[in-house]
Amino acid sequence: MRVCVDNVSFEAAHYTPVNNVPQLHGHTFTVSVCVDGELREDFMVIDFIKLKELVENVVERYRYSLIVPKKDLEGLDIKGPFKLKLVILEYPQATAEAIAMSILDELVTMFKSLGMEVGVTLKVFEGRDNYVETSAVVPHKK
Repeated sequence: MRVCVDNVSFEAAHYTPVNNVPQLHGHTFTVSVCVDGELREDFMVIDFIKLKELVENVVERYRYSLIVPKKDLEGLDIKGPFKLKLVILEYPQATAEAIAMSILDELVTMFKSLGMEVGVTLKVFEGRDNYVETSAVVPHKK
């Protein structure tokens, strides 16, 4: 059985190479998450409200942030009359793929902590028409 929530959005900036030159830019990112699993005693895989809450909790960390790879922290120098919220990725670039993998990592950790053995599929839309899709299986806790 598959349960999904769509259209959890956040605004964020990142930089990716354009013609081999890193370009700072921003997007409205939109996240969709599907959970595959067995029906529980209450005849649900996971409650829609609970799934939406879990996704929102992860996405909130990215909302109104600058997303940067950890390797670039030392050379980062941003100043201005604004609040700066950084999200640090463990991946070598701050691409949509890396953002999707980072969000998926956080969701897998949450499902593990809940003791849920499920499959998770995540889509991260960068703008309206482009998206990355990735998935993982949350293993049974031993």
